[in-house]
Amino acid sequence: MIRPKWFIPVVCVIFYRKNDSGLEFLLGKRKAKEVEGGKWALIGGTGAFWEGAENIFDFAQREAFYDLFVSVNLGKLNYFIDRVKRKGMRLILELYFSYRLEANEEVEVTGNKKAPDECRWFSRRELKEAEKGGEIAFDNYQTLKLFEKQIL
Repeated sequence: MIRPKWFIPVVCVIFYRKNDSGLEFLLGKRKAKEVEGGKWALIGGTGAFWEGAENIFDFAQREAFYDLFVSVNLGKLNYFIDRVKRKGMRLILELYFSYRLEANEEVEVTGNKKAPDECRWFSRRELKEAEKGGEIAFDNYQTLKLFEKQIL
């Protein structure tokens, strides 16, 4: 897919699981030098993989694979929501997908240059506490609350 210079594609994958303790979300810790550095965020990023992607699902799969040691089955990757925002003279297209992992499945970061420093699972309570403490990046908390309403 071709990307004009004024267009910034962003893709995030909401990795979640349900287990005995309830619903959990996987977040990655952003690198200190990045925007919102040191905060927890959804897995994904800006359009490094937009060019060369066959479609938006392929784009999401590539971003997730860059960040995590996880195999994303395209048949289980679900489109959730999109948003268009403006930053100066640029348009930002945010694409959100969801992917359910097994109850006790663990995931590790790849260590790639722009991948999160670490990742961890957050319960709904822990997520709320982290948001109150200013530890969640961007509007990821609001996005997850919206997602919760869809699956609960």
